[in-house]
Amino acid sequence: MVDKKCYKVYNTIRESEKIMSIDLKSYVDQNKAVFLPGYMDRDEVPSDWAEFINYIDFCYKQQDPDQVAMHKEEFMKGGRVRRGLLQIWGYMTIFAENPSVEYFPKLRGMIEKAVKDYGGEMPRSSFALTNFSSAENITNRHDDLTHNLYFQCIGSVTWKIYSSKDQDATYESYDLSPGDAIWVPSGVSHEVTAHMPRTAITIAFHGPIRD
Repeated sequence: MVDKKCYKVYNTIRESEKIMSIDLKSYVDQNKAVFLPGYMDRDEVPSDWAEFINYIDFCYKQQDPDQVAMHKEEFMKGGRVRRGLLQIWGYMTIFAENPSVEYFPKLRGMIEKAVKDYGGEMPRSSFALTNFSSAENITNRHDDLTHNLYFQCIGSVTWKIYSSKDQDATYESYDLSPGDAIWVPSGVSHEVTAHMPRTAITIAFHGPIRD
């Protein structure tokens, strides 16, 4: 049963809420996620669908020639499919691995800020998420091995952060718009619901077990 008192929904971002700097590692020690409204200005994150689509096109082409010739796909856990540098979830959701500043010029500033706020440690990896339809909700409740900094780029989503991994755990809810971010340490249970087609970039740092 969800405790409605745990709802904390942020529908508007006020200038006074803008995050200038934050010690992300302190939240790892607390095993606590933190919502970062206005972590970046809206014009500091990728806002053009073409950037994401062009990078998807590049990643799709990075397949083994034999795999392409035989029309083979690498099936992953949970029914996901890998094609080149892409992970395809369902029909309308695509994760593109390790986006570059060549395709996302604003990514440099995002990484620099993330590294600074994580005490100078370099990320393990990153990925660009493109969800072409809000009708396909594939990011059900789960937790990750890495510490993740998620940047909302296009569209809006609601994140639910659960108090524990228990099935009946309470949760807090956060609405993210372009420029907002959320820091989710490894092992923190969460769920994401898209309200419209959306894009995002996640920068991942090593979890407690060197994954």
